[in-house]
Amino acid sequence: MKRLLFAVTALIALAASARTITDFFVSAPMYEAAPGLDVNQRMDLLDYFRSNLPSKTTNIFDENAAVTAETDRTLTLTAGNGIQMQYGLAVSGADSVLIVIETLPTPMPDSKVSLYTIDWTPLGRQPQVSAALSDWLSGEGRVGQQRLEEILPFITAEAEFIEDGNRLVLRHTMAGYFSEKDSLAAEVDRCLKPQLEYTFDGKTFRLQNR
Repeated sequence: MKRLLFAVTALIALAASARTITDFFVSAPMYEAAPGLDVNQRMDLLDYFRSNLPSKTTNIFDENAAVTAETDRTLTLTAGNGIQMQYGLAVSGADSVLIVIETLPTPMPDSKVSLYTIDWTPLGRQPQVSAALSDWLSGEGRVGQQRLEEILPFITAEAEFIEDGNRLVLRHTMAGYFSEKDSLAAEVDRCLKPQLEYTFDGKTFRLQNR
């Protein structure tokens, strides 16, 4: 029985590794993971990109959409209204997870990260995109944590999945929170780490170097 279970697990892993992220993108549920793009529109997007042609595809809201980058394990596109979407496939041994990153085109770009199984079932173990303030603090920031808690009501961050090392990187976008003449801008910049890095451990993404 154990040998049979191992064989089945290995076959599932092999099937997942043989598929590229674009295969999963085409099969994604439209409203949960591919906003406003039906299957035919997604295939059209890929055809335009691979043919090096301007995209003529619009989503169901009549907004322009276009693929901007593609590898075997990452796919990036604009999904309409300036919203950036990145799809990623994290693989560790027999385990695979799909990552969907939606980044809003606000003055301080902010990302939502969602994780799914390879059959597009949402995972309960979601990475904390806007990590706790204590995670973001540099050495100088830890000294003045109480003051920073008063200055910063929240922290926005832009996320990116990097297939090399199965890394999920968050870069804070708090520079847009202050005017250029605000003296607090330089102080906050010194007190916050420029980015946080998570790595996939086969089950979820875990923050490194807390």
